[in-house]
Amino acid sequence: AEARAILEGLLKTHPTQPADYYCDNQGCVDKWDRMMHADMTDWGCRATWMRIRQLQLTRESAGAPMGMHWVHSHVEKEERQISEKSKYICACKRDRSVRCDPNHELCSDSGSLGV
Repeated sequence: AEARAILEGLLKTHPTQPADYYCDNQGCVDKWDRMMHADMTDWGCRATWMRIRQLQLTRESAGAPMGMHWVHSHVEKEERQISEKSKYICACKRDRSVRCDPNHELCSDSGSLGV
């Protein structure tokens, strides 16, 4: 479902427009980071990820900056707001010592999409 949401976000954003995407799925962020140089032969949802890669290449050739950022999920639970166990630092934080913002205010700038 997350890969499909990423694809939909790319399809709904003009390829010349800068865009930042936010996802709470670490696996999707990992795939995004290695997708341009990876062999996708054994990836689940391979067709979706190949379409994402092609759209990423199109945006790159148009000079449109874009990025994928990880956000912490289920931060309504206080213990998750201060957790330091995740692989990534939430996009709403400067570093691990800062409490995660349950509203992800820093992630909700115009031009950004949550998936």
